[in-house]
Amino acid sequence: MSGPSKKKLRRDTSILYVGNESDSLPSAKLPTNRQVLCFFMHLNRDVFTDRRQASRATIRAVMAIWNKTRVPCIQEIKAIIKVENLYNAWKKITKNASRLQGTCKNKTEANKVQDFSAMLDDLFDVSMTNAIEIMESREEQSKDDTARQMWREEIEFLLDQRKGGLRVFTIGGKDLKLKAKEIMAMKKKRNSGERLQKQKEDVVFNSAEAREIDEVLGNQSDSDESVSSDPGFGRSSSRGTRNIITPELVHALDTAKVGNGSACDIIAAASKAFGAKVEETNINRESLRRKRIQIRQDTATSVKTNLNADNVLTVHFDGKKVQKLDGVGPGQKADLERQAVVVTGITTNEVLGAPAIASGGAESVTAGVIKVLEEWGLSSKIKAASFDTTNVNSGCHSGAAMRLELYLGRELLWLPCRHHVMERMLEAAFREIMGPSSGPEDKVFKDFLAEWTNLDLSKFSTFSTLALSRRQLSNFADDIIKFAENQLEEYHPRADYRELLELTIIYLRGQPKRGVKFTHPGPMSSARWMAVAIYALKIVLFRKQLNLPKSKVDGFVQVASFVMVVYIEAWFTATQSVRAPFNDLRTLKKLFEYKKVHKRVAEATLTRFSQHLWYLSERFLGITVFDEKLEVLEREKIVIAMKNNEGEDEPPRKRLVQFSDVPDMTLSDLVTQNSMGFFKVLGIKSDFLSCPIEEWASREDYQEGKMVVTHLRVVNDTGERAVKLFKDFNKTVTKQEDSYQNLLVSVHSHRKAKPNNEKKTLIALYEK
Repeated sequence: MSGPSKKKLRRDTSILYVGNESDSLPSAKLPTNRQVLCFFMHLNRDVFTDRRQASRATIRAVMAIWNKTRVPCIQEIKAIIKVENLYNAWKKITKNASRLQGTCKNKTEANKVQDFSAMLDDLFDVSMTNAIEIMESREEQSKDDTARQMWREEIEFLLDQRKGGLRVFTIGGKDLKLKAKEIMAMKKKRNSGERLQKQKEDVVFNSAEAREIDEVLGNQSDSDESVSSDPGFGRSSSRGTRNIITPELVHALDTAKVGNGSACDIIAAASKAFGAKVEETNINRESLRRKRIQIRQDTATSVKTNLNADNVLTVHFDGKKVQKLDGVGPGQKADLERQAVVVTGITTNEVLGAPAIASGGAESVTAGVIKVLEEWGLSSKIKAASFDTTNVNSGCHSGAAMRLELYLGRELLWLPCRHHVMERMLEAAFREIMGPSSGPEDKVFKDFLAEWTNLDLSKFSTFSTLALSRRQLSNFADDIIKFAENQLEEYHPRADYRELLELTIIYLRGQPKRGVKFTHPGPMSSARWMAVAIYALKIVLFRKQLNLPKSKVDGFVQVASFVMVVYIEAWFTATQSVRAPFNDLRTLKKLFEYKKVHKRVAEATLTRFSQHLWYLSERFLGITVFDEKLEVLEREKIVIAMKNNEGEDEPPRKRLVQFSDVPDMTLSDLVTQNSMGFFKVLGIKSDFLSCPIEEWASREDYQEGKMVVTHLRVVNDTGERAVKLFKDFNKTVTKQEDSYQNLLVSVHSHRKAKPNNEKKTLIALYEK
């Protein structure tokens, strides 16, 4: 919050139909709509430049008053929306102020003003809709008269505050006396050995309230009778136990998928190890469960409220069937479809949730994505969409991406997963070589996996021992080894990426830095064709120890050759957003040239790859002006083409090419005036295009645009990791849908804060 604002004249602080701005809220009673609006307007006009900051500060001040009661309240984000709706209602009313002045001929608008004015003195109610029922339930569950009286007083207080006009009850001495009576009763029962864990957790007070209670009690308590500082209490005492159930502990337990029963055991053992008396910790399964649910909710709300998202965001979505959280009823299906939703940008990388959707169809997928985006308030910032290349997502008439555009009312930049495209290309090559029935489920792979432990891993054969392999790879071997070695210097999120690169070097008679090592073959999956490439290389390396027919060996040699010559470079450069058009054109030309090696494989893969030339579309080619690895002459041609070459009236989302044109094709040949739309879709400036290329690097608009486009994620690994997240945590530590969604957000947040388990990371996280 900034310093004191300038003093304004009375007319400057007046609020039409409401009154005057106020720099404080009443402390004796819960604030009304009028009081909250006056306070919000003061913050919005004099203190903060951002309305959301003013809303958040207003609600935290409101909640500080409500927290003096025991009334169950809604989440902070919902309260923020409530105060903003109140402000928007006032703003809508005041738009018609000029025509309502004087004669007030417009009766409809006059009635609206009257209705608005009438509700201003109603309670600004942030209690839960079933708050009365919750407190009545707690009243019934209370085991002593003091607690029952306390809950009855709270119910009557809330009902009184909800009345319009004169309100009798106040937040003052009576409330503090009730708290004091309750605390004294708890002390008495604790000293007699009784444990009232639930009642303790229901009593939450801050240090300021504690000092007021001490005054009411006349400082009767002493150090021997001080109240325990267990997770249900907000202040510690000289003899109380430490607050063990902290957010950090809950995040660690959740991330490790530790259930409540096991967590109690671990916490008790750790408490003893650190010198605390286990009997003083009051640990039990139910209280821990409730505490974890609350901390997950608080964490998710904090992430959502404090998210300072970039203005250019990509939404990633990917789905999977998983088991239902709450079990299966009679006649029900055992599983359901979930859709992971993630947003990324220059600095943003946030898992938003994984809602259950009706089906895996485009309409349901879109509805799930929209629901989450609206909940987080990010719809207006979405400029691009990343997804797998299935028709459900990429259908140009009714796919999920197109439906998302229709809902948002604007064109998005489509970023179909380039890794998914490369997988389809490898699939086409494998099936052409090994036969249409071959795939990851092939019996050869299962037999090889079973035989692995019997192999002598020191006896392997490289490509040079095969005449067929030598003919296909001799001219490329050195370049491929160099590329693989350079890639091994980079970070790779998956172990199989590194394994494929090292197997490539070994097969081509190179020596990886870590030495020649072979890992046990992993599981096969029809969704991971890279696993097929790894298996194929291992089978060829150990072919002399396997009892395979020559036709099978020759087939795997052909697969290995395709992996070496085409797939490796295409896969590992797929993440480069700015280079995507250049890399796709290069892959097209490689496949065309591969006809000299294996014509049928080249034609099959050309056909499959040409179905996914999304990044050579007229629209996306606008990104090529940021490709600083292109020759200056080519970039100049691209700029000229963007100004002069007419494109199609409705350019398709992906490029359609004639294979005969591929050898002589250049990027500047494909660029048209439609490529300028790239800048419009992302909302980035293009003024630098009118300057010589040599001056671009010194221009702010070029650097800002470059920052945006280099952070576009043209693979959907982000979505896949979110799918793995919701699969891994399905039916683990919670079976409640709301808590499960909060769990996904909090675990992702914790993993970002703790990317590894190195000591320096732990110190930075837990001792900050």
